Amino acid sequence: MADQPDGAGPITITREARLQPKLVKELRQMELDAGYIGRLVGGPKNAPNNIAFVVVVLVLLAGLAAGVFAPADRAEVWKYIAPIVTLTLGYLFGRNSAS
Repeated sequence: MADQPDGAGPITITREARLQPKLVKELRQMELDAGYIGRLVGGPKNAPNNIAFVVVVLVLLAGLAAGVFAPADRAEVWKYIAPIVTLTLGYLFGRNSAS
């Protein structure tokens, strides 16, 4: 295993990759291009979908927490959460069908 140039930790290189130096070079370039945030949300192709998924999950968790801790305002909370969830899901499915 080799250390990454930015000191972020080791890069795991399989035996097959060692036999193909071009593949190793591409792997390292992709890691440099992605950066720190890219490691969390993915590359440019997958990042919007991953971020939309995280938004849906966080908003749903916030709605559930609000329902547990403030049951009197449950309908008021979901009045704001439901449009965010449907908008995000529409983005995800509309984007995938257009491409």
